[in-house]
Amino acid sequence: MSFGLQGPAVLFEDARQARQVHDYACNCRPQGFDAPFDKLGLAQGKGEKIMLKTKITAGKRYQFATHINDILLPREDAECLEAFLVVINPGQYTHLHKHVENEQLYFVRSGRGKAKYQYADGRTAEFEIEPEDVVHVPRNTMHQIFCTSDTEPLTYLCIDGFPEGIPAAEPTWDSHAQEIYKAQKK
Repeated sequence: MSFGLQGPAVLFEDARQARQVHDYACNCRPQGFDAPFDKLGLAQGKGEKIMLKTKITAGKRYQFATHINDILLPREDAECLEAFLVVINPGQYTHLHKHVENEQLYFVRSGRGKAKYQYADGRTAEFEIEPEDVVHVPRNTMHQIFCTSDTEPLTYLCIDGFPEGIPAAEPTWDSHAQEIYKAQKK
């Protein structure tokens, strides 16, 4: 896996190395250092985000009671979105829930499943999902995803968009995961 930064073609073999260079270039300049580029020719700017590349199977893994999220783009590395690969094993499903701060877009990669949603008046509807399907979940929509295969996990890329920015109460994926773990214990 390689990670790239904005500016001239500079590739790093791991995210840690790319992050160290990014932190140096964007946040840790010595006082009074006004040059527009650092020694590597990387564009600088306080708080500037960098362009990252990763493999879809190389995310940081969070194992929840109902599913797995492999984080590909953590919310703390973007302005208003995050991306992760969701894995739901055969016979498993997510809990019925809604997102107040974000909408979601799913791209189904493998497996078979079912998406169930609930209207504000309590009525429910559902549809089958399969590879190559794209599913949009608007904010405040109660929804639940099921893996309907007996043998193959359902996997889909999930992109969360935060129209009003990343929530201040859960600014990182670790803080978000802690809230999910707490909710699952109830």
